[in-house]
Amino acid sequence: MKLNEALQMYNIPYIITETINGGGFTSYRMTPTGSSATPERLKSKLNAINSATGSKYEIVDTSNGVTIRTRNGETLYNYFDYNGYIDYTDSKIPFIVGFNQSGIILDNLDAARHMLIAGTTGSGKSVFLHDLIVSFCCNRNCDVFLVDCKKVEFSFYDNCALVTSEVFGKNSAAIYTNHLIQTMETRFGEMAAAGVNDFETWKRLHPEVKRQILVIDELSDLISSKDAKKIIIPRLLRLAQKGRAAGVHVILATQRPDSSVINGTLKGNIPTRIAFKTISRIDSQIILDRTGAETLAGNGDGLYMRSNGSTLERVQAPFIKTDDIRKLTKKTA
Repeated sequence: MKLNEALQMYNIPYIITETINGGGFTSYRMTPTGSSATPERLKSKLNAINSATGSKYEIVDTSNGVTIRTRNGETLYNYFDYNGYIDYTDSKIPFIVGFNQSGIILDNLDAARHMLIAGTTGSGKSVFLHDLIVSFCCNRNCDVFLVDCKKVEFSFYDNCALVTSEVFGKNSAAIYTNHLIQTMETRFGEMAAAGVNDFETWKRLHPEVKRQILVIDELSDLISSKDAKKIIIPRLLRLAQKGRAAGVHVILATQRPDSSVINGTLKGNIPTRIAFKTISRIDSQIILDRTGAETLAGNGDGLYMRSNGSTLERVQAPFIKTDDIRKLTKKTA
């Protein structure tokens, strides 16, 4: 059964006035045709509509009539079909966030500062991490440090990044965080001596310097021991508080956001956040300071909060194949 037929069958006084395809979804803008037409009434009938049509609809806008949408079954956006939008010579390190009905959504690491990423299994979190890392590895203006507690997610990048799965030891998260703090403090001293207070200005004076990017997947696993938490969290906080001005950036990802791990102080210094589907409203609240991520569709459907924190953008993150990552990292090594 089609959507308009379901609306008639359940006596829901709306008509479809516009159909829009984009971002992996088909959206329907609907206009009320009677005084009893309210978003609340439509919402109460969504389960019935879903059963009748065999699709899963959700309300995404009520500001002008009502807009509902459903996945349209299109092939997800392939990262390599759209990476031509990225200037890999840009020292601000641009990256693709995703797509929506307006087109491609871009941001850059200088504006993002630091990033917090969350999402449960199947949400698209890991794929989005790969999107970011590929963008970083293609840009010669940065050095990349990867911490992979699963020991499998980041194995592709050995040729173009420093990769570890350990907390302590010769090649470990403890070493990486300590190195980045030392780099940050050294740069602050050099920048102060040159009368410069931001990284982009300093880089124009010293084109050879690079942004330093630390990416940690599964932060909760990394700091599961008291010793690890005691050492790593204060270092991450220090980098998040001061790093951006010295061209040092932190990206933290987790499947299980927990307020004891992502505490208010750490989160307050990581302004850019993206939540894919979360298990609960509480998880969404921890990441975004609001609910909503628990209702996402999975497979790259996300809510993106820019560093200004004023609005959330609904995005469909691009898909990237592991075989394509292998080919690319060999070329960029």
